[in-house]
Amino acid sequence: MGIKCLFSKKYAGRLKYDIIILINIVIMIVHGGVIELLKTISAMKARQNLGQIMNEVSIRSDRYIIERNGKPLVAIVPVSFIEEQELKKKEFLDLLDKAQNNSNISEDDIQSDIQKAIREVRNRT
Repeated sequence: MGIKCLFSKKYAGRLKYDIIILINIVIMIVHGGVIELLKTISAMKARQNLGQIMNEVSIRSDRYIIERNGKPLVAIVPVSFIEEQELKKKEFLDLLDKAQNNSNISEDDIQSDIQKAIREVRNRT
């Protein structure tokens, strides 16, 4: 599952990269690509229960933040999550390259499309 820009067909190579960033962030948030709950565990507890944590991550797709002295240090996430993020990153960078090579749309059209996208996203929730 990759990132799909609402305007990819109409403006694939023409939107300015900052507008693309804004649109894709909104889309990722709505589709659950950004906001997810994580379990937090201490480093000591993680060491004591590593096998169980690995099972929960691999089987149930749980995600853990491991803390040392109360500060987040590392994360344990499913490999599929990393693969999805790498794919999204590649698609996003490809979209950015297209936008930077071809930006000839008016500011009014961009603002209009942003407002339309926001209304569509709000109507879905």
